[in-house]
Amino acid sequence: MSIGAFAKQTERDGRAFVDHVATMKEPDGQEIPATPGHFEKARERVEAAQKPLLDAGMKDRKILNQIAASTREGYFAEVAAGLSERMVEQGIAPQAVANERGAFPALESGIRDQDGVWHNLSVYEKDGQLMGTLQRRDVGTGHYEKAPVVFAPDGKGALVAEAAYDGGEKLTVSLSRSEPTQGGHEKVDVRVLSGDRQIHEHPGRLRANEALQHIPDHREGKVIEQALGVDPKMLNPLPPRDPIRAPMQSPDKRHAQGVQL
Repeated sequence: MSIGAFAKQTERDGRAFVDHVATMKEPDGQEIPATPGHFEKARERVEAAQKPLLDAGMKDRKILNQIAASTREGYFAEVAAGLSERMVEQGIAPQAVANERGAFPALESGIRDQDGVWHNLSVYEKDGQLMGTLQRRDVGTGHYEKAPVVFAPDGKGALVAEAAYDGGEKLTVSLSRSEPTQGGHEKVDVRVLSGDRQIHEHPGRLRANEALQHIPDHREGKVIEQALGVDPKMLNPLPPRDPIRAPMQSPDKRHAQGVQL
């Protein structure tokens, strides 16, 4: 990708202005168009911020221009922050950012296929839907590949998503309610399929990572409960059990059970 900039002269209200324009192009030279609507939204915010002053009779252009500049900067700072958030969610943010912020709250699962390759699923909620990435390590190159996933009901009681890698390979990820575990509680099974073939022997389990566990009543758990009927508490890993220890015995009893010579 190449990034460039150039000046563009325009006329507004009979006056000439020079705009600084940025451009982005793909490797083949195809220009990546800007997302429309941002300047219009920024202008609406400026007008809303200036309106109380104008209604009060403010005519100082310097003050009005300062308000316009700070309002525009605030809007585009929000846009940049939103893009950064999305990059972290998708797992493509710089590692330094991820380290600084800590792990992103998500539901996670790891599955090893029959060739020994690990497939790591990371899922979060957005607008009432589960989405995220399926990541694996290429055996030949050692590089990690990530494919986005967006889950939707399959009409059979499960949530499914398609993971399409850059090389063209497509995998299906399925989330379903497990059989009752010991204690009568269901959890969430994770299966990865290539066509109709499951690429692993045993299903994985979807679990909340440590960052998500610290969020009470997280939205991811609510989506799982509504779609699959699984208690969100079952998404938390079981606490480690204390080792079983033999009861302490009094010295006299230990001596009585000793070996006689």
